[in-house]
Amino acid sequence: MNLFRALLIALPALSTSLPAVEIVSWKAPVDDLVPEPFHAPGVIRLPYPPEECVFFQPGDELWDIRPLFADSEMNKQLQIEWIIWDARSGRVTAKGEMSDLWKIHQRLRGQDQPSHIRLTLSLYEVPPDQSRPVISSKPAATVSWLTDSDEFEVEAADPFYLLGATGTALLDDTNTVTSVKISTRSWLGDQQPMTVDTAFDLETGGSRWFARDLLDGKGMDLVLSSKAELIDGTPTDQITLVQHGNDAVSVSDEFKSTRFQLPDGRWVHALPFPLDVFANLIETKPAGKGMDDPFAATSDGASEWRPVGDFLKKQFPKLASIAPPDDLRATIPYDLLDFRPWLQQHTPSAIEESSFIAYDPLGERVIAISNDQNDGLDEFDRYFSTLDDPETPHILVTLTGNGKTQLVGISGLTASISRTSKLGQEPERLMEISPTFGDANPANPGLTELGLNYRSGPSDNRPSFSIKSKLQLEPGQPLEIMGSSGSDGSGSGIRLECEMLDTDTH
Repeated sequence: MNLFRALLIALPALSTSLPAVEIVSWKAPVDDLVPEPFHAPGVIRLPYPPEECVFFQPGDELWDIRPLFADSEMNKQLQIEWIIWDARSGRVTAKGEMSDLWKIHQRLRGQDQPSHIRLTLSLYEVPPDQSRPVISSKPAATVSWLTDSDEFEVEAADPFYLLGATGTALLDDTNTVTSVKISTRSWLGDQQPMTVDTAFDLETGGSRWFARDLLDGKGMDLVLSSKAELIDGTPTDQITLVQHGNDAVSVSDEFKSTRFQLPDGRWVHALPFPLDVFANLIETKPAGKGMDDPFAATSDGASEWRPVGDFLKKQFPKLASIAPPDDLRATIPYDLLDFRPWLQQHTPSAIEESSFIAYDPLGERVIAISNDQNDGLDEFDRYFSTLDDPETPHILVTLTGNGKTQLVGISGLTASISRTSKLGQEPERLMEISPTFGDANPANPGLTELGLNYRSGPSDNRPSFSIKSKLQLEPGQPLEIMGSSGSDGSGSGIRLECEMLDTDTH
């Protein structure tokens, strides 16, 4: 099957409206755009805003920086109505079509600005129905701290709880995923102290429930939340804002990577697609010149990282602005870039004129719509998913039969959860897991190989258990790993099961 042939089948027209004029604002130093901007000819301070706008307030210090582009190659393509620097708010705000604004967004979206990670560790008491923690509910205790993508150590305590953590946290290049290696210690009321050691990823701005231990009807849950902030305290999801009616809205990541059906029966598929990759893909280059090497050598031979290069000298084809379908307007209240004509010209397969493929430069995702859930979108997925870094898969291991113990981990690393009578003593109750995911075993790609070390007890009126073993687990399939019985016929058993999780699982 030719690339996209099944995907790009005839669809009804999705929009007949003219391209929308957007107002987009970025929290960014103006010299991120060009060096020494106020020395450029024609840059002046404005006595009043160019028009009413949610980003302008009385007392603003507004500068017209449109002349910065006067002598650039980009100026031949950049058709924006105005672009203003507000010294009070520290924001660059521009008005134009998305077909032009995305080029400014590539430079100002904040990836190079210094930032912190704000982590919050929350301790919950397991509810009577044993449901997972509701992140919006009030925890029994929390501790929150800032870290600069480095090691941390925190602790908070009072007579009724203790909650502490050590470890490392690292933001990815796009500030969208936080990778954490963490060791926690906690106790609550009359419960035994609990210690957890594990590692996982979570979406920046999201939360992950990662540990539970329940025994005799009492237990504790742990949840970690992550937010990225600029050094002035601005959340990174507020760097880029879009005017929508009378509001300033942030870019939604509600469906960064997903497939779902619209009310009219058509299927939407979205995949992450980094803006720098998109720009390098469509950039008009001299004949014979391929993709730029991001680690190009400087004149003295040193290697220098250039994430966007001298973007004012870059030339791009004009991709028209296109409105998203009405059913997506609540999530994407701005125009996208029509990706279909470029693909039609540069891919080997023919692209039907009525199909819909668009690129969202603010959300950094490519979106396709097809009448067919399978063949059409599978071709799309195979092409674009090869251009995106895969997510780190996670596993949730659940052990039952002697209370309930649950722990999140990742392949290749050992994670553990334990209970003691007092902090610092040898564990009276321990579950240690060492998962290896199915890609390490091509013959059984759906299986997880799990090294397990579990022990519990002895204690009053409760049997003791101890097992060390290596097992093959299939997600969603419980496995009895140990059983025992006495002369009186009484018996008990230990069961284990696993569930695969994504980075965005809360």
